[in-house]
Formats: sequence, C-alpha cells, structure tokens
Amino acid sequence: MALFVVPIFIFLLAVISLLAFETKKPLIAFFGFFIFIIPFLFLKRIRKLFTKKIRLDFYADHFSMAVFNIKTTSQEEMNDFKWDDIDAYGVTFPTIEYTTLKLYFKGGNKLAMTMQGESDKSGKPEKNVISDKLYEIISSYNAAASRDKPINFSPAFLATKGGIVFIVGLSALFLIAIILHLLYNSKPLPITLILGLGSFMQILVKRKKDMEMYKKFGMK
Repeated sequence: MALFVVPIFIFLLAVISLLAFETKKPLIAFFGFFIFIIPFLFLKRIRKLFTKKIRLDFYADHFSMAVFNIKTTSQEEMNDFKWDDIDAYGVTFPTIEYTTLKLYFKGGNKLAMTMQGESDKSGKPEKNVISDKLYEIISSYNAAASRDKPINFSPAFLATKGGIVFIVGLSALFLIAIILHLLYNSKPLPITLILGLGSFMQILVKRKKDMEMYKKFGMK
C-alpha cells in the first residue's frame, strides 16, 4: 500500500507547491493542504485493497500459510515453511490494532507480515494468539535434544544496545537544545521543540513495549 500511496501523496504535494509558487498565491497551498489530506479520510478503504486474509497452521516441523482473497474468500496461494530453515523471528505491535511477525531465514531471506487482529479457532478475536502460539511451538522446537542451532528471538531496534545509544543521543540533543534556548532566548520553548519532546516520549513508550516483548519471548 505504501508503495502505491506515498508516491501519489508526494506527487500531489509537488503539484500544489508548484502551483502556489508559479501563481504566487499562498491560498492555493492553503486549500491544497486540505485536498492533500482527503485520501487519509478513506485510508481504511484504500488499505482494504491491499489486504489479504491468511490462515496460519502450526506443526512440529513446519508451519503453513494459506492466502485468501478477502472479497471472494478463494484461496490464492499456499506456502510451507520448515522450522529448520528459520534462523530467528521477531514480533512487534506497531499499534494496538496491528501485529507484525518477522521471520529471518538462514539463507538471508526475510518474511514480514503485518496482521490486523488475531483470532483463535472459534473466530473470536484474542490478542497475541498468533505470537503466543508461535512462541510455544518454537520453544518446543528449541528444546529438542538434537537442536544445536535454536531459533532465536530478534528484538525490535529500540530493545537493542543500538536503540539505547539512539535514545541516549536523542536525549542529549534535546537537553542541549533546551539549555541553549534558555541561555540565549527569553521566549517560551518553541512549538517545534515541544512537539519534538512529545515524539521523544512516544519513543520511550515504544521502547518499554519492545522490552516487554523481549522479556516475554527472548530474554532467559
């Protein structure tokens, strides 16, 4: 969806900016902004065009993924993945509504699926059904006596050492910016800095959630 929608948004923004510049009428840019956000009002419908229905079946030595057309419910493809071919996996929750599952294969390939909602066999939505089942199966796989190369859990970036360095560096930059503003400017903090601090707080919340996932699935 992003490969389809983002270029269109960039094109519309470029056209609106060019018209405003050539005609020297800022109002075009003002009204053009509202035209630009209209597609966001239909984002769910646009997303549905790129959404497939999948069914995951887990077994001791592999799991299968059946892909169905969300409108006709007809099966479009079936794929089998052996646990022996998987090097690591990761589970993240971009939002409350979505779950992203990533599989890293030993050959270097990667499979990523972002799923909207999860359900058990009865069809009743239940949070973490897929991720918990996946952890259960992989734990059994890793516990096998002959397993010399287990499937590891790959944490999200913010739960790694690199994520800590990123957060510390960002904290230092914000602290420096605030100190410089207080020393050389008597006005209140600019709105851009306040918004930046708000985004930084969201990053901290995201790291907390990622660490919870790491402790649940990865850390021993």
